[in-house]
Amino acid sequence: MTLYELTGQLLELYDRQFEVDDEAYKDTLEDLKWSIDQKLEGYAMVIKNLEGDELVLTDEITRLQGRKKSIELKIIRMKDTMKSAMIDAKETKIISPKFTISLANTPGKVNILNVTLIPDEYYIPQPPKLSLSQIGKELKAGKEVSGTELVKGKSLRIK
Repeated sequence: MTLYELTGQLLELYDRQFEVDDEAYKDTLEDLKWSIDQKLEGYAMVIKNLEGDELVLTDEITRLQGRKKSIELKIIRMKDTMKSAMIDAKETKIISPKFTISLANTPGKVNILNVTLIPDEYYIPQPPKLSLSQIGKELKAGKEVSGTELVKGKSLRIK
């Protein structure tokens, strides 16, 4: 039986507690609670296994991202070496059976020399952004922040 079904039966039993004699009610309640406890323990075991899998995957993602970054840097270094060699050899285009390698002029990029000298017209206005962490600190300290409220809930902890 699923946890959902067990919980439904428990709620149904609570609703019908006055229709059943006390002994049958207590026995059924105890059985349902035991079943729910067993089911929750099973869920906790699965969650712990999944959390372990998640950690392994996180580590593997980090390892692969490091490898990817290393390969990206190697490609950049190799391209820079090729570009330097072609410039030094005064070559602009090399044609081979497998590749055509050429140097092309770039449209140019902006290099900022001193940001304080740039006129305001080149700045993009940004909309104000709320600091939820600051609002949270204020609310937890007992201050009122109009238009907000501190919502407390329940979290599940498995130890």
